[in-house]
Amino acid sequence: MGLERKRALRAAAANAVRYGRRRPEETTLYRVVQENLETFLAEVEAGGAASLPQFVKDEFDAFLECGILAHGFLRVRCTACGHEKLVAFSCKRRGICPSCGARRMAETAAWLVDRVIPKVPVRQWVLSFPILLRSVFAVHPELLAPVLQIIHRVIATHLIKQAGIKRSEAATGAVTLIQRFGSAANLNIHLHALVLDGVYRTGAEAPVFHSAPAPTGEELQALLDKIIACILRVLTRLGHLVEEEGLTYVADAHGIIDPENVLAPLQAASCTWRIAFGPRAGRKVRVVAVEPAACPSLTRGKFAYDFGDTAHLTPLTKMHTLGSTFTPPGFHAGGLRYHGMAPLVSHLKELGLIEAVAYTQLQCFEAGVRFARAEGILPAPEANHAVRGAIVEALRCKVEGKAQTILFNLCGHGHFDMQAYIDYHAGKLVDQSYDEAELAMALAALPSVPA
Repeated sequence: MGLERKRALRAAAANAVRYGRRRPEETTLYRVVQENLETFLAEVEAGGAASLPQFVKDEFDAFLECGILAHGFLRVRCTACGHEKLVAFSCKRRGICPSCGARRMAETAAWLVDRVIPKVPVRQWVLSFPILLRSVFAVHPELLAPVLQIIHRVIATHLIKQAGIKRSEAATGAVTLIQRFGSAANLNIHLHALVLDGVYRTGAEAPVFHSAPAPTGEELQALLDKIIACILRVLTRLGHLVEEEGLTYVADAHGIIDPENVLAPLQAASCTWRIAFGPRAGRKVRVVAVEPAACPSLTRGKFAYDFGDTAHLTPLTKMHTLGSTFTPPGFHAGGLRYHGMAPLVSHLKELGLIEAVAYTQLQCFEAGVRFARAEGILPAPEANHAVRGAIVEALRCKVEGKAQTILFNLCGHGHFDMQAYIDYHAGKLVDQSYDEAELAMALAALPSVPA
């Protein structure tokens, strides 16, 4: 064995990082699609005059082949040590494949940061739409182009005015990502725009960036009102909205009720959190958010504008919050110790579309252990909250004599949280309570934002 090969083998042995082949066939998502796809397609075709578009079927078929060695692979060999690995082909799709989606997300983010967005302040603008407009945009995605033009024009005009630069000498920049799903994997078309928080002054010399002050609450409301008015005007002119006697509503000809559009009932059900097929078709899905009792932002927090960080460097965001100065007691679900809740989740809670409950640390660990013994999967402390919620709902159905389908989001495993489970079994974990006086002080210190 040559000296260089020996060195390569020693270096490989010393490297703690090991490549592990992705095994999608072992995941819950893969098994659900594999076991139910044919039934789903048959129910869709039985309920309408047309079948699903071919691109939808292709998306599912490609997902079922992604990462499976039987559908093709590369044989990679190290020329130094002779070690070989098999790397399965990927589907490279944009739909339901979490692996290809995550890789595309990471690559796009790196490309934007390294090659596109300059080293200047950037502000994220998020715009969501009413449920009916989400359905319209799902059926007619080409409408998002004029909508984006309106949004960018309104924001750019505001930034140029704030920077005090002539429009003929000003240049702005933005990158908008169109997101089609909400946190519950429901159809929720909304826009995330990364906008340069200022304006470049152009001229004979190199462009110079001029920062713009942060928008006030009144300015944000004015911008939103203008964007809404312009979008409604464009959609009305294009025939997708009808305005009569001061009222604006969705036109009958927008395609949502087209019997040949088999995607329409699926999109409408997803937008409105309803069941699309089966004996419970049309029924509302009941959504329950579960949070820790030691940091109950949804169940005890206030729906108000607040900072997203303790240093007060982030923009104000309207959400359910315990106050940015509130410090919850220590507990093992570290990812849930944030003082606020996601704005979209908070908005759903305010609209009454979701419920919220809170459970203690010991209750959640007891549920996690019970789930692990039954299913052989050890949940993360954060995921134990969802497990606890599912068990409570199942016991309620048992008492009431009802048969209901309960889905919960197992967001992570607990392989790196073994010490927490050891402490639980040793009786070292206790339920921590937050300080009511500290919570009151934190809520009293919320920023004052005019209504």
